[in-house]
Amino acid sequence: MPKKYYGLSNDYLFKKVFGRKEYCRQLLNDIFFKQVGSITYLNREFKKENKELSYGICDVLLKTDASIILLEMQNKNLHYIEARIILYIASIYLEHYENTDYGSVQPVEVCLILNYPYGDKKSLKEYQMLEVTLKERFGKYIDVKVWNLKETLKEKNTIGFKYAQLFCLKNYSYKKSKKILEELSKEERFKEIIKKIREYNMNKKEYQKMKEEERMEMTFEQATSGLIAHAKEEGQRIGEKRGERRKQMEVAKNLLAEGFPVELISKVTKLSKQQIRKYQNS
Repeated sequence: MPKKYYGLSNDYLFKKVFGRKEYCRQLLNDIFFKQVGSITYLNREFKKENKELSYGICDVLLKTDASIILLEMQNKNLHYIEARIILYIASIYLEHYENTDYGSVQPVEVCLILNYPYGDKKSLKEYQMLEVTLKERFGKYIDVKVWNLKETLKEKNTIGFKYAQLFCLKNYSYKKSKKILEELSKEERFKEIIKKIREYNMNKKEYQKMKEEERMEMTFEQATSGLIAHAKEEGQRIGEKRGERRKQMEVAKNLLAEGFPVELISKVTKLSKQQIRKYQNS
């Protein structure tokens, strides 16, 4: 028998439960008021690391008929939440829309679950403003919805409150957790999810995996260092390429002034004839 129940805020259990389409669809509808039809998981293995860029990515990433949805469970206040969301979304667009016709680009909808108090620096108002400011900056391409468990636990007898209890089971005693599960299992919408919660908590191997996941924490710097390093490297490469092109254009300018033919200048500078003629005309 476990000493405590792990709830849905556990990263491992979260992915196992909401890796099931029916439970994911239900959560999106009940909490984030998003009615989705077809679901395709884009990170089927739900790994924390992107092999190429080595940055922390979302918990569950899925594609629907209308958008890509980033379902993120955040247990620790890593600060810079707006910067993190923008980095996540940028990585999604880079990975899934490279060499794609811009007209077919779908919006990214972020469903962010926070499991810590807002505190003095991050008030409820600031999180509400986060949703508004990102919408103003990016229009239809980014939609952010924030659900805070600590705040929801103050709202007794609501659907959100019941979900929040399932997320925060480890905050209660074993006896209290067991009682919560017994009560909520009487409701049809929670019955199957609770079966999964019990199944993983009662399985020694799975319980150990949940325990190990609890110990894993990632700082903002760790979560974004790979992506930032990649961006710097790419910026440097582009800068060097532009610098080289400026030198070539300077040589082309001098040769044009001396009256050399465009064909010869193209061979010397490796610029296209069209580029040289364009520069000549300007």
